[in-house]
Amino acid sequence: MNIRTRLTRLNRLTRMTAKPKGAVAVELAIAVPIVLLLFFGLWEMCRLYNIRETLAVASMEGARKGVVPGGTATDATAAAQSICALVGVDSPTITATVTASASTVTIAVQLDRYAWVTPFFLKNRTLQSTTTLKKN
Repeated sequence: MNIRTRLTRLNRLTRMTAKPKGAVAVELAIAVPIVLLLFFGLWEMCRLYNIRETLAVASMEGARKGVVPGGTATDATAAAQSICALVGVDSPTITATVTASASTVTIAVQLDRYAWVTPFFLKNRTLQSTTTLKKN
């Protein structure tokens, strides 16, 4: 087989497998928004999971402060507030109740205030965590 025949076959194969020039731009225009939507949705869900776990830790820490001898509802609220401030949850609704037998701390936040990407879907949604510890 001579070189001319090989080049002709290679040229024919290249033409058959080559995409039209505008196809890459169309594929990119379709794929990029979908990938960005998935990426930012995942980012948002991770952020909200972080806030949920922070509320759980803050309510537990507040209840621990209230259950110790001499602990008050003010101490429990201050402890919970300081934990929430670590991740930027600056205005949670904290309810602390300290009785002779138990300490209960409830923390609630509005999700649309802390959502970065998806506040439209999270309007009027509340994330809440409650912890009750009994005194010995």
